[in-house]
Amino acid sequence: MTTDTLSSLFSRTDLAGHLSWSEVRSAVNRVSPHFFAEDTMRAFNSKLVGEPAFIEVDGNTVVGFITSERDSSPTDIAAWNGQRRYTIRTFDGVKVRSSPAHGYGAFASRIEALAAFRTLKTL
Repeated sequence: MTTDTLSSLFSRTDLAGHLSWSEVRSAVNRVSPHFFAEDTMRAFNSKLVGEPAFIEVDGNTVVGFITSERDSSPTDIAAWNGQRRYTIRTFDGVKVRSSPAHGYGAFASRIEALAAFRTLKTL
């Protein structure tokens, strides 16, 4: 996706600096209204972690952020045995994905996810 798409979704010409969760939710909701929907967040027991940021992935500017999910099914059938896991996400203006360098639920702790996020190239 081009930086023009992100610029228009975020009403910015400069894709750098502070980025709020409100801005991210608003932009994502324009193209994927279910991702941050209350029912979706509740179903996956999702939480938002840390602060989102514009980052560079494979030479492209994307929005990076961290979510955590926990399967609340009985532990004998729950994903990750019912433990909370953390995922670095990217949003390119079209779709939210798990970070290409890390998989869905790649991190066992908030600290691990935040440390990995800090190693990404922020803009």
